[in-house]
Amino acid sequence: MTPGPRAAGLGGVRPAVHAAAPHPLGSADPRGEGPPDLRLIPPALAAWAAAALALGASGAGAAAGIALCLLTAVLLLVAAVRGGIRQRPRPAPGARGPGGAPGPGRSRRALLLGAAVSLLCAAAGATGAALHAADLRRGPLPQQAERYARTTAEVTVTGDPRLTRPEVRGARRSAGVVVIPAEAVRTDTPDGGSAEVRTPVLLLVTDTGDRRSAWLRLLPSTRLRVAARLAPPSRAGPG
Repeated sequence: MTPGPRAAGLGGVRPAVHAAAPHPLGSADPRGEGPPDLRLIPPALAAWAAAALALGASGAGAAAGIALCLLTAVLLLVAAVRGGIRQRPRPAPGARGPGGAPGPGRSRRALLLGAAVSLLCAAAGATGAALHAADLRRGPLPQQAERYARTTAEVTVTGDPRLTRPEVRGARRSAGVVVIPAEAVRTDTPDGGSAEVRTPVLLLVTDTGDRRSAWLRLLPSTRLRVAARLAPPSRAGPG
């Protein structure tokens, strides 16, 4: 008599991923859900924090911060590699310290590697945010906006227009404003010429009646030529 296939695992105990399987050999597609990997939290937080700081920093400040993160990450990686090489004697595969915990050498190396990865993620996040901020400050429009100058520009609508809620100031009730996200592609310069730009802008239209309805019917990718008074953004973002 030949023995049939064993349904139990090693030691007669079926693994948890196969416990509810109807087949004697267990599940053909086991999916064991493990605990969440909390090691990804520090790199993610570092990237988000660095990006937020780089948006409001100057170009030189952002570059200095990115260089500092990269330099520190390299030093930590070198320290982790040297610490692993100098560790003597090397433990056997799977060897652990007292109580089943990793030895102090491995814990220190893991800490150094984790800090280096977090700094590299911070440098990547800051680089992306700094490049985005540089686009916002490039060209003549940001300088003209600081002076609240008037200009004529060609813009391309990049989003759906929307109407803000009316504001009540004392006994007066002001009409809502049409807000249109757009991108300026060409603008007049103070010397009488024109310049090609790629600056995100936010159009605030105070027209009423039929003219307001025409603004609200604009579709993304529509190209317009507008005469407007420029103003700097009240917060970080398109002006």
